[in-house]
Amino acid sequence: MRKNAIAAATAAVLVVGGAVYYAAGGPPFGGDGDGGGIAADRVCAQLGPAEPAARTLDGILPATGTYRFDAETAERRGKKSDGYATACRVLDGDRNMLFVAHTEMLATEPVAGWFSTVRARDYPDRQLRSFGPGNSGRSSGRAAALLVPCSPAAQSPEGARSLGVTVRLPSGVRERDVERARTAVQELALAAARRSHRDAGCDLPSGLPAV
Repeated sequence: MRKNAIAAATAAVLVVGGAVYYAAGGPPFGGDGDGGGIAADRVCAQLGPAEPAARTLDGILPATGTYRFDAETAERRGKKSDGYATACRVLDGDRNMLFVAHTEMLATEPVAGWFSTVRARDYPDRQLRSFGPGNSGRSSGRAAALLVPCSPAAQSPEGARSLGVTVRLPSGVRERDVERARTAVQELALAAARRSHRDAGCDLPSGLPAV
């Protein structure tokens, strides 16, 4: 019940809470999708430094003549820990989803419990690996998830708060590309976590490796 309430509250933050910024503005940019197709100045800010994110995405996304980035950030700032959520999506010219990243503020819980709520079908047992600080992340060849400390218990009636970060390649990848894709989604999840930890004004150390 508590997890459902948290998820509903986070969804409400993205839809109606505080200020919501929709950054799909501007026409989709073009690219050949197989090297240099993704322009750094179009990459969602939520993915951290633009040039590394563009290179990583360019190496794993399907080739297409057109990419479109949609980005959202929502904050509810009555208290710093009240709510924070972001989304970044990459679509092709036919509006097929190629990549999606989400960050949301959550009540802190053990990594295993949190991961069970986001795992779904993106993490086949044979592909599942741990990564990140204290093995707090999980990855496969199509997704990565990471839980990062944000604020102590004294700042929220919910107790200590963390940022849950997930990135996904909805269409997956070929079997031969699993490990290359795993490296990429891990890098993007870590970059998104660093950016969100900063932008959410977190007080607890993230434990994330520096770049």
